[in-house]
Amino acid sequence: MITQTERSEVTVTLPLPSPKLHPNGRCHWAVKAKLTKSHRQLARTEASFQTGGYEPMWKSVTVEYRAYFKVKRTRDQEGIISVNKAYMDGICDAKLIANDSGVTFLPVTIAIDRTNPRLEIIVRPQA
Repeated sequence: MITQTERSEVTVTLPLPSPKLHPNGRCHWAVKAKLTKSHRQLARTEASFQTGGYEPMWKSVTVEYRAYFKVKRTRDQEGIISVNKAYMDGICDAKLIANDSGVTFLPVTIAIDRTNPRLEIIVRPQA
């Protein structure tokens, strides 16, 4: 089991979420539900490798998103946070965080990586 004192941060690397999960995304509710479930399961699986699936590591955390896209264009930081709700729920399911009410979001870092687009979620305990 990983304890809070052993780790100062955890990075969970995931693929960029589907644009259909965006609050303004237009798709059938069943399609969105299926995507939400699959994104949540993926995040839970990846975060479980970090925690071992035991009791929650931290009760209050700061979360930083680092989004790497294939193309350079203007991105909405709040949109990036909102489209990743299923990922955050999966991280809570993996018991990396006790629940998502103790999360403080830092500004989103947006960068370009044409060969490996991805989302890095860095979770740090609050002091």
